[in-house]
Amino acid sequence: MFLSSFFSSIGNPFSDSKGVQRTEPMLQLVPRKRQTSEETALQISSVMACTTLLAETVASMPIFVYRNDSGNRDLARETELWKLLHDGPNEFMTPVEFWSQVIFNMVLRGNGYARLKREANDPSGQVLSMMPLNAQQVKTIYDGSTLRYEYLHDGESEKIAKEFMFHLKGVGGRFAGASKLDMMAATISEAADAQETASTLFGNANKPSGILSSEGTLDKEQRERLQTTFYEMANGSQSGLYVLEGGLSYTPLTLTPAETQLLETRRFSVEEICRWFGVPSVLVGSNSATTWGSGIEQIILGFQKFTLLPLCRRIEQAVRARIMTPEEFTLYTVEISMDNLLRATMKERMEIHGKAIQYGVETVNEARQYENLPPVEGGDVNFAQSALRPISALAKATVDQKTKEPDSV
Repeated sequence: MFLSSFFSSIGNPFSDSKGVQRTEPMLQLVPRKRQTSEETALQISSVMACTTLLAETVASMPIFVYRNDSGNRDLARETELWKLLHDGPNEFMTPVEFWSQVIFNMVLRGNGYARLKREANDPSGQVLSMMPLNAQQVKTIYDGSTLRYEYLHDGESEKIAKEFMFHLKGVGGRFAGASKLDMMAATISEAADAQETASTLFGNANKPSGILSSEGTLDKEQRERLQTTFYEMANGSQSGLYVLEGGLSYTPLTLTPAETQLLETRRFSVEEICRWFGVPSVLVGSNSATTWGSGIEQIILGFQKFTLLPLCRRIEQAVRARIMTPEEFTLYTVEISMDNLLRATMKERMEIHGKAIQYGVETVNEARQYENLPPVEGGDVNFAQSALRPISALAKATVDQKTKEPDSV
């Protein structure tokens, strides 16, 4: 009973407890052989590739602000909210730079933070700018009634109220997300060990690449001269064809079973790391499971639906909850546009636009705008096929036609 209450008071990434919110697990599945710092983890290519892919892909999608006007989809370009989210969050960074940093921290550390500057320094005022903060320098603290943040910088600790902090929280507890970097420490350690072993094994100059055999016995001087000659042949500008004489033969050394297994372990590490991030391994350059062919389209669609879409929705809801004022929440809707990511081929788009124009779903100029083409005169009119008629009308027309036909003689 005592131990249970003791550990619950300490907290874990998935519990709701008072004090500093933990983002790392209390116990590791596998004892750590090395410290898995952010700097170390990002030197593993698959970790860097997955985090960069997620952060830059979502950051490249524009954020649009729409007016809540009886279902109309009018862009609120003149609002401060549009300027903040779409044009630029601060004077130093572009939207892609800002959001890629916040998302990068959330994907890796479970939490992305940005300090908010509000109008007149009012907790309920409009947000004027946002500045991203390193997740390693921010602590989330809950005292039982109030949530606040502690920002550690330049050897000092600064307390920040929740109204002045944008917090993009990943999966975890109620107040803070769980650090994926700490959760996958065993996987990263295994990948780092395999990478270090491979570097030592294949970069070892003392490991011979092959064996030169002689039918006779060579003295020391002959062996040294032969070794020098063969080294010059192997590293010279020749075509790779070795000419051996005097009963010499060359036997290359192949990989041992242990070395082959090491390569398989490294391939498996890529799959394992991709699984942690929800990224198909083929998107980070691995072709162990599939190749670029007909199946890749379905893989990408699955990635968009099950990984990118939830991440976009998480950002949209965090913006509504922690950036927008109550008045803005009533007047506007914020959405991340995935249109460019879902963009079809030219042929498919022309077929879609053609049908949409025929059925009156969109105008010619709306289709041209989607394709970044200038509008044309008379292109704002909706068209519809006049031949489309209800089935009941067709049946009535058939009866009327029979009625008008003269009686046969």
